[in-house]
Amino acid sequence: MLTPFHLGPGLILTKYFNFFGVMIGSIILDLEPFYNLFIKKSYPLHGPFHSFLGGILGALFTVLLIFPFKDKLKKWSNKYLKQSFTIKALFSSALLGVWVHILFDSFINIDMIPFWPLKGNPFLGLISLEITYSIALVMGLIGALVLVISSPSRGKEN
Repeated sequence: MLTPFHLGPGLILTKYFNFFGVMIGSIILDLEPFYNLFIKKSYPLHGPFHSFLGGILGALFTVLLIFPFKDKLKKWSNKYLKQSFTIKALFSSALLGVWVHILFDSFINIDMIPFWPLKGNPFLGLISLEITYSIALVMGLIGALVLVISSPSRGKEN
């Protein structure tokens, strides 16, 4: 389900990818379990969108959400990150965020089918819940530190 832990792995990757693409991509998929739990009220919570194939649609949706706001986001981004907002940059960033989300969820969620339409989850249990969350937390802290240190506005007076 939606946790701040999905933001950690995404945050460490934003030095090389579009911040908004990775961040939104890393959480957008949790609309699916949210819908299944609170609206549809059914199980499994994680369906086809929580697969590497279905995640492509999540990445495309992320681009559709971000692209109309690219000029405003680019203005903010140029102050702090200096990133590209091309469709290619947004899509590759969103896809990375989505796929990292799917991989991390695959370690801990029994209803995940990461290679859907193929059955099964070869990643389930490879890493415990505690270790998965710890890795995500450490990656988030490192990512935040890297962003602060590498910010073009760092050291400039406002």
